[in-house]
Amino acid sequence: MMWLAGFEGRLFLLYITGSSLRRRRMGLLEVLTGMAAVSAVAFDSWDGFNGVARVTNAAHEVLFQKQYGFLNIPYKDPMPADAIFPVASNTKLYVAVALYQLQEAGKVDLNASIADYLNARDFESFGMKGTSKYCPKAPGSSKCQVVRFVDLLAMSSGIPNAPFRDYFLPYAGSIGLTVKLFINQDLLFVPGTEYYYSNSAFVLAGYFVERLSGKSLREYLQKHIISVVGQSSTEYDPYDYQLSMAGDRRKRVYEYYQYRDPKTHEIYATGECRDEFDLGTGNGCGGVLSTAADEQLFYYTLFNFSKDAMGKPLLQDPRSLIDLVRPRMPSNPEQKGGFWYAQGVASLCKSTNIDRHGCDVIPDIIGYEGGLMCVFTANLLDLREHPAVMTSVYSSTVVFDVKEARVKKMQDSKTGDFLKATERWPRQMEVTRMAWKLHDQVLNKSKERKGKVRGIIIP
Repeated sequence: MMWLAGFEGRLFLLYITGSSLRRRRMGLLEVLTGMAAVSAVAFDSWDGFNGVARVTNAAHEVLFQKQYGFLNIPYKDPMPADAIFPVASNTKLYVAVALYQLQEAGKVDLNASIADYLNARDFESFGMKGTSKYCPKAPGSSKCQVVRFVDLLAMSSGIPNAPFRDYFLPYAGSIGLTVKLFINQDLLFVPGTEYYYSNSAFVLAGYFVERLSGKSLREYLQKHIISVVGQSSTEYDPYDYQLSMAGDRRKRVYEYYQYRDPKTHEIYATGECRDEFDLGTGNGCGGVLSTAADEQLFYYTLFNFSKDAMGKPLLQDPRSLIDLVRPRMPSNPEQKGGFWYAQGVASLCKSTNIDRHGCDVIPDIIGYEGGLMCVFTANLLDLREHPAVMTSVYSSTVVFDVKEARVKKMQDSKTGDFLKATERWPRQMEVTRMAWKLHDQVLNKSKERKGKVRGIIIP
């Protein structure tokens, strides 16, 4: 195996893919992942997988737990069960919960226009002194459009993503300076009428959490969500793990890409995905680092639909939880059933009576996936089971099928980065498919053993 060095490492942050660079319709699975189906290597087995897989139920029973491969490939450090991953777009759920908490505290009406909460001081924090009014325009219209907070959280605001490269700047210490990249752009459509995966919308949502609470996003999430849930290895860090960490910093995964021969499937080169830019440039749409166990604890605490809980202690009003998970935007207007975007998370409803206003009060499955360039984290919570069952599959390495001669040519020219060798984006949806497959396998084994499953062995 050859260790690749000298390539220009880049962090490609939080679903900034073809799906967020232009308007397009997305398939059902893409609603869950937020990413276009772009080909890389399909995992037809767990061989060569570097990451963690965990299946538990709401009764706190571990149905399956296994770690694969290495935390650090060149040093062959084994992957620990409690490895810490940047969960990327899974951060969006934290931001959505924060805004619903602030609504319960009487500091915001999420059905109101965001323009009602923006003034000259806000625009000054965006670096736009002299502007005092938010007046977004939709195609073919000269009047100010109404963008509501719920539109931001439902991916239906019409706010376009900032130009791709503009996200990759050193974090300047202010979400507002990232908002400046897109706040004056025209909308892609009338808010609330279409689905469009917008990281910009959640950057703005993160800004509002700070604005309405008077705390930094890091401080707010730590005090009102992470500490409340009891996530001992979770933290929000806009400086990409340079701040103090509640968990063991040594267990933070290293991120890698590998080149595989298309015919022999032999891994012939490995390189590190280097983070040259801080996660803070994507505040609101990413920034949380966590373990599979901590993420599952978050889901079980929040998505507790029992009569005495209904989201408590994170949410105090049962209507907040119902509004949070209510399916709002389908990827296809003609869609019946399937994954719908809710508020910072996707809800699966198999009801054939589904309409524009959602389906049953409690979805069948709640899930999401986050992705950087080389790290992917998939969460699936199955509410059809009693007790509920959750599967998480997290990967720290992406594998590309690339002819060795192409890589050698690029090395000889001493130019390029690893994307130029592949000419395509990695396919993070493979991790979600692995999660679905593992989920079904564990449930089938569980039913065979009448719910008394212990120590299931799955390759």
